Order: sequence, then structure tokens, then C-alpha cells
Amino acid sequence: IWASRHGLEEPELLDLLGDGDTRLPGAYWSPLRIAASALLIERAGRVDFAHDFIRTAVEHRYLPTETDRLAVRERLAGYFRGLGPTPRALDEAPWQLAQAGRWDELVALLVDPGWFVALYRLDEFEVRRYWVAIEAGSDRRAAIAYTPPLASDPGEVDAHYLNGVAVLLGGLGSPGAALPFLERLHTWAVDHGDQWWLQVSLGNQAVIHGVRGELDRAMELHRECEQICRTLGDPAVLQASLCGQGLIHWDRGELDRALELLRDQERISRGLGDLSGLSISLGNQASIHWDRGELDRALELSGAQERICRELGDPAGLAQSLAHQVLVLRDRGDDGRAAGTMAEALDYARRSGHAALIEWIESLAG
Repeated sequence: IWASRHGLEEPELLDLLGDGDTRLPGAYWSPLRIAASALLIERAGRVDFAHDFIRTAVEHRYLPTETDRLAVRERLAGYFRGLGPTPRALDEAPWQLAQAGRWDELVALLVDPGWFVALYRLDEFEVRRYWVAIEAGSDRRAAIAYTPPLASDPGEVDAHYLNGVAVLLGGLGSPGAALPFLERLHTWAVDHGDQWWLQVSLGNQAVIHGVRGELDRAMELHRECEQICRTLGDPAVLQASLCGQGLIHWDRGELDRALELLRDQERISRGLGDLSGLSISLGNQASIHWDRGELDRALELSGAQERICRELGDPAGLAQSLAHQVLVLRDRGDDGRAAGTMAEALDYARRSGHAALIEWIESLAG
């Protein structure tokens, strides 16, 4: 219980307390639970300590050394890994490996297609946080760990895996490493006539070309993606395509057209309840209003983006929104508030692990 993330279900406890493949008999567990009823609580079907001081007391009495504590975490990690990517294992196994600093084992888990797809669908931001921890604690790098596929490889692919890895690598600041995964996805989608995955691949390739400054190629891909989106009636991918086109118009100095597209994205995202897309739209609109010297509107939109990013647990988005607020506050002459906001922006940027974002915010900090 001490090592668990959010407590353990009773069958899990009996497995862990048993001898080898044999569960601890309920006749042993039930009297113990009754005797310790004042110390334990059940939340969402999981047994946990009723108070933090009990956790501390257990640690001091039974787990006094780091070796003791690591042994318990490794036992839990091994148990949950053995279950495969079940909901409980997805919650506990990678977290236990991260807590124990078992970076090579965590990398092996995160590059396994079955585990990766399940974890990414559950919480893509947590997958990114695991990689931030891995890269801070070891010499392992996501851009190297995921073996790029060849676009000409025969056979079936896991489209969710290819796209998820590409988005992950892009989010960690390695767009070049992401591109082969999207190219393989593109080839597979064309060969199989899968228009949905084709639009996804086109849109994400466009983002990478935009980051590289290849704006004409990026716009070409975005418009091809938009055409398929409208044919399929897929507003979720459409809003991302409109965002990408808006950013290109912004880079070209066409601010009115950029805002028009970003407001279309905002409208679609609100209708879908897509907080991530909404956050991105609001943040980009805020930046354009700042470019135009419309400081009140820029601060209002950045504040709205900040609230959404806190709700999502998105450190990269939060860092961006706070950094944009710093720019507005400096223009207003509010240097004291700007300094405090900058410190927070730097903290979240470093938590995100996005190299380009960290570099940009550090340059703002001077």
C-alpha cells in the first residue's frame, strides 16, 4: 500500500502478499484488515492509508532504507507489468518504474506498441511527462528509442502507434525524428484507401514543415488535409488544419486572415468540447493581438488559455500562455508581476521537456 500510486485493490493485495502463484488466503487477510480498520480507508475500490502520517510511520518502521523502498516499488512494477496493459497496470506499472528510476525498463514499456497506444490514449501528457523524467534521469532519448519505420516497409501497421509516436516526438521538440513515422502512416493510408488516417498524416506533416519554416509545403499539406476533412465531415481534424493555416498566415504577416481562421478553430473546438484545441486557438489569438498592440485582449485570451492548460495538466501549453502574459505585462510596465510570471513559465517549460520551448522562454528571461 505504501508504494502504490492510489492504493491497491484487495485482489491485488492478496496476489502480492501471497507465496509465488498462490494468493494469500482471505482467512489471513480479513482479521488483519479488521484490526487495522482505523488505519485504512477504501477509495474507488482500492485500499489505502487513511492519513499521510500512517504512510510516514510505515516507511520509518518497515522501509528505512532506499534499498528497501526500491525493492517494494520494483515488486509492484513487476506485478503490474505482468498483467499486460490493463487499466490498473497502465496506472501503476510505468509510474512505479519512474519512481524507482528504472529508466531502461520504462523505455522498454513505452516503446512497446501495445503499452504505448494504451497509455497514449489514456493520457498523452503523462506519456510525455514520463519521457521528460527519463531524459532528465538518464542518457536515453525518445528520438533514438523509437526506431523510425521505412515508408516502403510492407505489411500492416498500427496507425495509432505511428501517429502517437510522431506527435510525442514533435511535442518533445524532435520534429525531424517524427517525420518518418508520419510518412509511413501516409503510405499505408494511401495504399489502403484510408482517408481518415490520410488526413491525420497530412495535417501532422504540415505542422512539422511549418516548424521547419517550409511554409509553402506546409500550406499545401494543410489545404489537402482540409479538403479531405470537409469531404469526411470531420470537424476534429479540420480545426487543427485551420489552426495550422492560421499560423502560416500569421508568419506571413497576414494577421486579419490568421485571426479569421483561428476564430473558426475556436468555434469548432468549443462545439466539440475539445479543450486542447481551444487552448491552442486562444493562445495563438492572444499572440496576434499582442503583435497588434491590443494588450487587454491579448491578456484576456492568454488568461483563458492558462486556465484550460491547468485543467488539462499541459505544462507546454501553460508555459506558452504564461510567457505570452510576460510579454504583455512588460509592455504595460508591470515588471514586478512579469518577473514572477516568467519564473513560473520557465518552470513549466522545463517540466514539458520541449527543447525549443525551453530555449525560447530562457531567451525571454535573459
